[in-house]
Amino acid sequence: MKLEIKNLSFSYKNKEILNNISFEVYSGTLLSILGANGAGKTTLIKCINGILKFKKGEVLIDEKNFNNKSLKEKSKIMSYVPQITSSFDIDLTVFDTVLLGRIPHKTFKFSEWDKQIALNNIKKLDLEKYLFSYVGELSGGEKQRVLIARALTQEPKILILDEPISNLDLKFQLETMKILKNLAKEENLIVITILHD
Repeated sequence: MKLEIKNLSFSYKNKEILNNISFEVYSGTLLSILGANGAGKTTLIKCINGILKFKKGEVLIDEKNFNNKSLKEKSKIMSYVPQITSSFDIDLTVFDTVLLGRIPHKTFKFSEWDKQIALNNIKKLDLEKYLFSYVGELSGGEKQRVLIARALTQEPKILILDEPISNLDLKFQLETMKILKNLAKEENLIVITILHD
């Protein structure tokens, strides 16, 4: 799979944030976008995933316009993990939170197959011991892994993460980046991370 950004531009209240951004990235690749705070990194990924509407340019997946797809179709292709803050709290167990990643594939209730996909991703991110713990009780690094597991449970082809290692100590930063690199390679995903470090 190829994700291509062509001449993407975005302005907010007459202030140009992005100007003619172009790049390509392929399955099996981890791409990190680096820049200072306020440089437009989060704006870029929100334009890519369709949260923000850009004034000029294209987001193409295998030569097809991504923006012409329905929200449900987009959710099956691309998953987004926003930046979490220290106040991030979900009043659900780890299992229930990860299972919510199946919503783009559902019409009614979760099947045993959906539950197995969630469990596989919980194991992949070494979260089994927290299966029935509440997300709010976990450390920042553990919460980040829960959100990555939920995103993977969507079975996307493209995984986009905004500041996945911010507010983590060095050990968790290195561990998280290693997990993401392995996911890109082993799952043949396009993984895009936004970093400022």
